[in-house]
Amino acid sequence: MPNTVSSSNNAVATLMYHCGVSVDMDYGPSKTGGSGAMVTCSGYPNCYASAEDALKTYFGYKSTLQGVYKDDYTNTN
Repeated sequence: MPNTVSSSNNAVATLMYHCGVSVDMDYGPSKTGGSGAMVTCSGYPNCYASAEDALKTYFGYKSTLQGVYKDDYTNTN
């Protein structure tokens, strides 16, 4: 896949579609909070629609993968 896309690209469109479906993405028109998916299910029982779960379930990542939040780290981490 190329590093940049300057025209329609079916491979990118397909990947973005599957990313959205895998986390049960809730798209909306709002500028803030209009769309979103949880990063991790930590502390949420029966949680399935998170990036962490989607990567493990649908994209072949190891079951030991752990989702983390960028805000929990500094730029030097």
